[in-house]
Amino acid sequence: MNGYLKLVDPSEYQSVFDEAYNNKDKEIVFAVTGLGDFLTWTGDAIRAVYFKNGGDSIIESGDDMEWFFNMDLADKGFLRDNLNDTNYLIAKERLGEPEYDECYGFVPLLGLGGKEKVDNLQKVKIKEHISLIAQTMGKIE
Repeated sequence: MNGYLKLVDPSEYQSVFDEAYNNKDKEIVFAVTGLGDFLTWTGDAIRAVYFKNGGDSIIESGDDMEWFFNMDLADKGFLRDNLNDTNYLIAKERLGEPEYDECYGFVPLLGLGGKEKVDNLQKVKIKEHISLIAQTMGKIE
């Protein structure tokens, strides 16, 4: 996926996830996108948590999670509709690929009036960026 999706060790990202998201169902972080969105396992579904704009959604549910990894992630329409990868490739060309602990983040934050334009993306440290969003905008309920 051109570096857009990183599988992560849940223990590395769980504390910042719990700081920034009302994790009442004890979801487990397993991936982070190049734009700082987290994918979590709920026990029977995969949820995308969009920290940049304070939302979340179930993007896959049911018994056939193999379909998600083999088919959905290869589908450009699925990525655009569910993980909003539109600005990633342009930012990657302009800024270079983020390191393992980095993503692209909007500066200023969208919740503080920043615009969702590729020109406003900068390389940021994932955990620090998510923590800053949580401290500034509050926990996603």
